[in-house]
Amino acid sequence: MKTSHSPEDRLRSADFDFDVPAELIAVVPRPHDEHRLLAFDRQDGRIVHARFDEIAGLLPPRSLIVVNNSRVMRTSLALQADPDADIQILNPKAEALEKVVALCPSPVPVGAVLHVAGGQFVVTGIPVPGKSIRVGTLETGDPSIRSLPAYLETYAGVALPRYIASQRVPPSVGEGDFQTVFARVPGSLTCPTAGLHFTPALIERLQAAGHEFVEISLHIGFGSWGSLETEYVGDFDLDAEQIAVDREVLLRLRQAKRSGRRILAIGTTCVRTLESIPDEVLGEPGPSSGVERFTNLLIYPGHELRVADMLLTDFAYPRTPVMMMSAAFCGLEALKTVYRQAISLGYRFDLFGDGLLLI
Repeated sequence: MKTSHSPEDRLRSADFDFDVPAELIAVVPRPHDEHRLLAFDRQDGRIVHARFDEIAGLLPPRSLIVVNNSRVMRTSLALQADPDADIQILNPKAEALEKVVALCPSPVPVGAVLHVAGGQFVVTGIPVPGKSIRVGTLETGDPSIRSLPAYLETYAGVALPRYIASQRVPPSVGEGDFQTVFARVPGSLTCPTAGLHFTPALIERLQAAGHEFVEISLHIGFGSWGSLETEYVGDFDLDAEQIAVDREVLLRLRQAKRSGRRILAIGTTCVRTLESIPDEVLGEPGPSSGVERFTNLLIYPGHELRVADMLLTDFAYPRTPVMMMSAAFCGLEALKTVYRQAISLGYRFDLFGDGLLLI
């Protein structure tokens, strides 16, 4: 808990509330040619409405585009009693079938047995009092399953965000719909959604227009899913998430900053990564190696953005860390103005929604 606060720390979580009509929450994917883009110029307040595939012409010349190459892992185990409900494994990279950490659909006591796909989850502990996170053991009668990764690979599916799962997503939504075209390094519990707007053809058009791409990794954890639960945003503790940035990427970021090229972060995961490594990008004498560590950096209005110059994100669900980070780029009131216009024009929100470009 923090003992002192800047004025921005005194922002209340309730300040990030707003009403989104239910019909604007995008719960199923759409063809890419239906994706829309709202671009907001933070300098003059100008708003441009476009198709998403027109993004190349909206960016400054020779933008350096940073994408997250994390791949969503299979972590959802359906409950046998209710196939529409599941437990979501929060430590899928652990080896042992004991001390498995899971998000359960409702609070369950120690000793409870949940029958799940492939076997059963026996609750042995409650690591976070008052929440639905449980520690337990996965038991299966399959003798070929000797590790948690093997269990999940055999029986698990990709976890749906709770708000989507509650709306009974049609079976036509498959695992591939939750992987971006950049996904190649397994590690995330959910999707870095801004990357879903991109296709190989669009990437080629951006490169042909003079823009360049670099990859980072941020493996998205449970904390990125939830709503703000504290009265003040500055008191919210975001779960640590693993980041990795190669030395070559650090050098390209460093050169871009020195030459005045603008850096575009594709999604808030990329912003969190970039803003966690300003010394490696900007400091002297320059990076001698890559970066691989955890970050729990929480970005909200008042944060000094040192590496990321622009943000491509989605229209966020209310009262979330994603919305807070967007507000850090343009200010909360400006963001709410943009959101109001987006709602009036029928832009789609959240996972399969439309794009918001803050330049």
